[in-house]
Amino acid sequence: MLLSNRNRTIGCIAIISSLFWWGCKKDVFDSRTKYYGNYSFSVHSSWAYGVPGNFTTGDTSYTEVGEVKAGDLDDAVEISTSSIDIEAILREDGSLKGSGNPGSGEFPTTGSLVYTVSYYSPGGSSTVHINGSKQ
Repeated sequence: MLLSNRNRTIGCIAIISSLFWWGCKKDVFDSRTKYYGNYSFSVHSSWAYGVPGNFTTGDTSYTEVGEVKAGDLDDAVEISTSSIDIEAILREDGSLKGSGNPGSGEFPTTGSLVYTVSYYSPGGSSTVHINGSKQ
């Protein structure tokens, strides 16, 4: 009888452990996690709009704190600050391709990020260049 109860206990522990293992959202083998964390972002934005011969141009630069975290897609990361919310597909080599935006970039190291997104239309264009350093 003692052996039977012991086997049941071991079986219950194994089932509960497997539920915790598979039930966790964070995948321990997820290669994106090495890039997650708080970052300091330097942002440069430039734009031009109007009609040919009468364009208005401008640019601005600023620094703000944000984070890189899991994106909505399995292979995506999200670059998030109070003024920026960009999702990008992370490739195995650390390069980034915009997801829902025409941007691209890379993680040159696990502690740095470079990303550029540009929008063009007949009435103008804008470009945002982001440099991030992990804190």
